[in-house]
Amino acid sequence: MEATVCSSKSNHTNMKQIYCYLLSLIFIASILKVEAQGNSTTLPHDGLNVFWGDFTYFTTAAPFTNAIKHSSGFREDGERMTQVDENGYPTSITSENGAVLYIFLETTAYPTGDYTLMWEGEGAMTVQTCDGFYEFEESSEKTQTITISNSCEAGIILTLTRTSSTDHLRNLRLYLPGYNENSGYWTDHYVDYFANFELVRFAWGAGMYSPMSEWSERVHLDKLTWTAGDAADPGLPYEAMIALANEADADLWVSVPPRASNDFELQ
Repeated sequence: MEATVCSSKSNHTNMKQIYCYLLSLIFIASILKVEAQGNSTTLPHDGLNVFWGDFTYFTTAAPFTNAIKHSSGFREDGERMTQVDENGYPTSITSENGAVLYIFLETTAYPTGDYTLMWEGEGAMTVQTCDGFYEFEESSEKTQTITISNSCEAGIILTLTRTSSTDHLRNLRLYLPGYNENSGYWTDHYVDYFANFELVRFAWGAGMYSPMSEWSERVHLDKLTWTAGDAADPGLPYEAMIALANEADADLWVSVPPRASNDFELQ
C-alpha cells in the first residue's frame, strides 16, 4: 500500500484553509456514519504523533540504519560549527581539538557488534568507543569496520582532525550492525514498531515550528543529521517519512511549515 499523504499548515485565515476545514468536517461526519453502521474496523483509528526532537544522540532511540543521521552536528570547542558546507560537513578545522560529532552519548541503548564506517573526501579522523580508539588517515581505506563489544555512556564519538581544503571529508555513514549501504533508511525494529499504527503524523521537525518557507530550503537526504531543533537541524526529509510509512504499511500525515510559500505547498 502506498502512503496516503495529508498536509497541514498553521494559517487559519485564508479561504484555502477554510475549504480544507470543511473537507475535514465532511470526513469526520463520514466516520461517524460508518461507525454507526458497525463498519469502523475499515477506518484508521490508531495513530502515532511523532515528536522528532526525541531522536538525538543522547536518547534511547536508534531509528536509522545510518547512525550519523541522529548525530549532534559538528562542534568545535563545544560550539556549533559555522564553517560547513550546505549539508553540515566542515570545510575547514581551526581548533586543535578537531571537529567533534556525537553519535551516541550518555546512553547505553545502542547495539553492539560490527559497525561499518564509510566516507568520501580527504582528511583524518578518530572514532572513540567504549572498547578503544580508532584512527584513520588520508591513506586509509574509506570503508572500515568498527567492532563494539561493550556499550557505555561514553558512547561513540567521531572527531575530524584534518580535512582537505579542496576535497573535504563528507558523506559520512556509520551503519549499525546488520545494515549496509544497500539498506533502507530505517531499522527493522523501528519499522515493526510503526507497523502497529495505521496513521503516522510527523508534526515536528520538518513541519510545525520549522523556519523553512521555500521548497529549496527543505531537508535533503544528503544532510548530515536528520534531528530537529533549529535552522541547522531542520528535521527529517519528506522522502524518509514516505519510506517509513510505506514500509510500515501506514498512512502518512505531513505537517507543512507555517511559513511555507504557496509553491512549497504545491510541491
